[in-house]
Amino acid sequence: MQPPALGVRAERRLRRLLGHLGPAEVLDRDRPARRHGGPRRRRRLDVDRLRVRDDVLTWRTGHDDQRQGDEGAERERAGVEQHDGLRCVAAGYNTSRRPRTPTTPTRNPRATDSRSRLRIKRLFLLAHLRRPRCLLDAGSPSRRARAEGTRADSTATHVHGGGVVPTAPDDDQLYEARLFEHLPAGVVVHAPNSRVIWANPKACELLDLTLDQMAGRAAIDPAWRFIREDGTAMALAEYPVQRVLATREPLSGLIVGVHRGRAGDLRWVLANAFPEIHDGELRRVVVTFVDITGRKEAEAALRVKDAFFEGAMAAHSVTDAAGVFTVVNDAFLTLWGCATREDVIGRRVDEFFVRPEEARAVIEGLGATGRWQGEFLGQRRDGARIVSRGFATAIRDGRGEVVGYQSTNLDVTRERENEARVQHLNRVLRAIRKVSQLIVQEKDPRRLVERAAALLVESRGYRGVWIALAGPTGELAAWAEAGERESFAALAERVERDGWPPCREPALRGDRLGVIAPSAVCARCALERGCAERSAVVTLLTHGAEDHGMIGVATDVVADEEELGLIAEVAADLAFALSNIEIGRRSARAEEALRESENRYRNLFEAESDAIVLIDNASGRILEANGAAVALYGYGRAELLAMTNTQLSAEPEQTRAATRQPQAVPLQQVRIPMRRHRKRDGTAFPVEIAARFFEFEGRPVHVASIRDISERVATEERLRQSEEKFSQAFRVSPDAIVIVNPETGLILECNDGFERLFEYTREEVLGRSTGELGLWADAGEQKSARDALARSGATRDFPATFQTKSGRLVDTELSSSYLELARGRCALVIARDVTARRRAIAERESLQARLAQADRLSSMGMLAAGVAHEINNPLSYILFHLETLACDVPRISDQVRRLRRTLGEPEGVDALRAAVVRGEQLVDDALCSDVAERIQEALTGTRKIRDIARGLGTFSRVEQDTLVPVELHGPIESALSIAFNEIKYRAQVVKDLRPTPPVLGSEGRLSQVFLNLLINAAHAIEEGDVEGNQIRVRTWLAEDTVVAVVEDTGVGMAPAELERIFEPFFTTKPVGVGSGLGLSIVRNIVTACGGTIDVTSEVGKGTRFVIRLPVAAGGAPPVAASSAAALPRVDRRGRLLIIDDDDAVRGVLRRTLQLHEVVEASSGERACEILEGDQRFDVILCDMMMPRMSGVDVHRWLVARDPGLAARLVFITGGAFTPTAREYLDQVDNLRLEKPFKTAQLQALVAARVRTAQGERDTVLVG
Repeated sequence: MQPPALGVRAERRLRRLLGHLGPAEVLDRDRPARRHGGPRRRRRLDVDRLRVRDDVLTWRTGHDDQRQGDEGAERERAGVEQHDGLRCVAAGYNTSRRPRTPTTPTRNPRATDSRSRLRIKRLFLLAHLRRPRCLLDAGSPSRRARAEGTRADSTATHVHGGGVVPTAPDDDQLYEARLFEHLPAGVVVHAPNSRVIWANPKACELLDLTLDQMAGRAAIDPAWRFIREDGTAMALAEYPVQRVLATREPLSGLIVGVHRGRAGDLRWVLANAFPEIHDGELRRVVVTFVDITGRKEAEAALRVKDAFFEGAMAAHSVTDAAGVFTVVNDAFLTLWGCATREDVIGRRVDEFFVRPEEARAVIEGLGATGRWQGEFLGQRRDGARIVSRGFATAIRDGRGEVVGYQSTNLDVTRERENEARVQHLNRVLRAIRKVSQLIVQEKDPRRLVERAAALLVESRGYRGVWIALAGPTGELAAWAEAGERESFAALAERVERDGWPPCREPALRGDRLGVIAPSAVCARCALERGCAERSAVVTLLTHGAEDHGMIGVATDVVADEEELGLIAEVAADLAFALSNIEIGRRSARAEEALRESENRYRNLFEAESDAIVLIDNASGRILEANGAAVALYGYGRAELLAMTNTQLSAEPEQTRAATRQPQAVPLQQVRIPMRRHRKRDGTAFPVEIAARFFEFEGRPVHVASIRDISERVATEERLRQSEEKFSQAFRVSPDAIVIVNPETGLILECNDGFERLFEYTREEVLGRSTGELGLWADAGEQKSARDALARSGATRDFPATFQTKSGRLVDTELSSSYLELARGRCALVIARDVTARRRAIAERESLQARLAQADRLSSMGMLAAGVAHEINNPLSYILFHLETLACDVPRISDQVRRLRRTLGEPEGVDALRAAVVRGEQLVDDALCSDVAERIQEALTGTRKIRDIARGLGTFSRVEQDTLVPVELHGPIESALSIAFNEIKYRAQVVKDLRPTPPVLGSEGRLSQVFLNLLINAAHAIEEGDVEGNQIRVRTWLAEDTVVAVVEDTGVGMAPAELERIFEPFFTTKPVGVGSGLGLSIVRNIVTACGGTIDVTSEVGKGTRFVIRLPVAAGGAPPVAASSAAALPRVDRRGRLLIIDDDDAVRGVLRRTLQLHEVVEASSGERACEILEGDQRFDVILCDMMMPRMSGVDVHRWLVARDPGLAARLVFITGGAFTPTAREYLDQVDNLRLEKPFKTAQLQALVAARVRTAQGERDTVLVG
């Protein structure tokens, strides 16, 4: 029979009971505090969520409201438990054993479904038991009656004022009593005096007291033994009932420990207490207890688990079903290099795998089997890679579906590296054993290192190995490699080409063993690519102080101390083996060298030209003798070995004494310059002996080298005689001979010729230096002579000038050489007096110059009539034109004046226009044209005369000895202009003058050369057939030589004449026509210019002269008038000073330069007076040749007073120079302008010089 439904009043009372405190906040203590310091989670309970239907009390949670708003779905999810007819339903939680399936991932997978159900019931009941309206005795008749389904009239007990007042319970009170009686929580009701009025069975169980034992007990009764949550005893004032009595305020959520006396255990309860106050009067205090001992134990266990989780050495983590991390411990952060949990939470597992596909395979395996164990290659947050061993299990819900994974990881990187290193070292040890066996077997160094390198790689000890052997002087002698073929082969090629690899340098400095990958030196090595991700170790192969080379290894593991020790051991073993091999080889070589030495010395002993004997000092007996001794003395070997040294000597006593004298110094050599020995035939001869004393087979002996010096003695005698002859020749030689110490310059000996030449006696000069005597007239010559002797060891005909004792200068030619005398190395100097010869040479040169001058004057005299004719022809029509112009120009001038006067009148223009219309000639046009034509012809004739005069001027400059760069076309043109009158009646002139660079020479002398050749060519052609004969002049450049050719079609010369053509005074011309010096002078001039002249001729066909002159190196021709013609004209007014003694010349210059301010001076003296007070001139034009004070004198005067103004002076010359003036002009840089000059040329030159001078003045002003 179902109990009746709960009435409306009871429902309202329950609502009022739960709403006493309003919406309650209850700590969900079944769940531990959030990890990482978060607050505990709170769940709000709302009274409005309670429903009572059909004896079912339902409380809907907020999760159900969020998850499902449909009430039908709520009932589907509701679980029901039966408690004596009262069913309590926690909506949204299933009370069955099967766990629910969450709609969202569970944050803590360790939570279980049973604890969730318990938590919901406790929350509900704690909230429901806040304020019970009445309490019924568990064994009252009303309860039994209600169990039988009838309404009982029994009374209930109601506490009022400390007594029990029977009341008649109604149905709602009965239901409440039944509800409290079956509650899983304990309920104790206290009177205002703190005594117990009633308790339900659960309270009796929790407190381990019966109802009778509790009834009437006060709160201060010692039966109550409560403790705080921290384990200390709770004070009486802290008891729940005492606190409510003191404050009259409800108390909730107090955790209290209860010591149960009979059970002897400790139970933990969650206590709530609240007062019942009616009309301001406290009626009772209700205290409820909920047993949370299991929860406390679970919390303690959970804390232990949390401490284990957080403090574990292994990395623990939890992920959801998608592999996203939700929980990790500190060890996990350390393992993967993360700073905080935020760096991990929310990231996927595969982000920590080097190969993400491995992570996906692990997750798939966990989904299938639920467990996984293995190792994987992981990547830390900093990029480092580690080897991790993992253990993982799947977390499933009640339906068996995977909701997450928990895993544990350990870092086994070091373990795996150690395992790899152990394996590697085992392989290395096996390789070392094999190398040790190889060292014992192999005796060839090259094969040893080749097989050792191969063994170290084949045994899988190293990835690559190279060994380089050093030669005796440290050079690379041998090379072996194995392993990384491509990298090591490249290194081998580079080492063979460039020498040792760069890592040898630090090894030689002391870093004999070290890890060098990567290193700064590796950047220059071909092994850099092979060792990019490996460890490379390089060490020297040294044994003691011997350097045998280097060994380098490349391995996949990092080289540690143990690895370095093994490599050092291999290197030491190889070095020891190489050292032993080298020692063996040295021993073999030493033995072979000893044998060779014995053979060599035996051969030398026998092949020695001197006689060598080994003699016993004590007896003098000959122990050994070579073939030369047998031949020298004439005895057989056996005979010599039976003799003593005294028997060979012609002076036996001296020999015996020298043999037996004690020798203080072993192996000391004793020389006997001469001793007389005797041959078998009795002939005595001189010998030289060199003996060395030592011990042989325990007895003192000496070896004697005996040389026959008969020939030397004879030679010395001849030399002595020769020295006597030399001494006589030295004394009687007419040349001055002196022997000088080359280091100090002291005179050691001199002859009679020296005394005669320098006027010193022998006693006055011996022991004194030439500098002390003052013999050298020029110290520079002395130094040059000494340097020449030191440089070549001998000199010959070195020109030098000396000063005699009386002060007379003497020209000499020195010949000197070194001479070895007894006093040491000396210098033998012979001085020959060439003063007279040089005087004769100077006279000859002067004679040649006079002859050349005579030849030139002869040529000029011969050409004078022709030149005069060439000048008179143009001069005649120039004079005619000038005379006629003197008559015609005034007529034209009168006509022009009439026109100007007519134009000045008022009607002048009309009158002139009318005259023109009538055909009248206002100006004689024919006369004007004729005047212009005559002026042009006069100019042409004047220029022709100017060219002839210029050629004569060039021809006159033959005294110039200085060689300067000269344009060869100028002298040729000058010679052609002078000789043209001789040529024009005989032949045509054909010119082919190609551009050529300047040559070194003198313009005047080169003009003389070509003038002589042209005159000779003209004289070789008969007059009358001009069209049939030619004189050809050609020039061209051949490499660094300028070639000039003058050839004619004349009569030619016979071979006999051709051989003597350059001899002085030889001529083929009739008497009186030529001097015979012309071609001789031509050759001398060409030779002086550094050139050559060749001639070819054939009778009846003509003669050809070829001149070759060297190109001037970097030279430039002197500035002449023609150079000014190229200067640009600048219209800038300047201030000029014109100095010339010719009034007409000054007038021409003034009119030509009328654009400038011109000041004139008629002499050099007047110019100096002007310049004393006025230096503001831009250009000074000065004539060279003036009486009293010439242009040179004016320039010197200016240089002394104002060098800047002197630089602005331009010399004007007519072509005639004194030798002094020519020398002066060669020393200064001033421009020269030759008369006659062109107007445009003069104006351009002056304009340029004005602009330069004013530009310099402006610069000074600005500065």
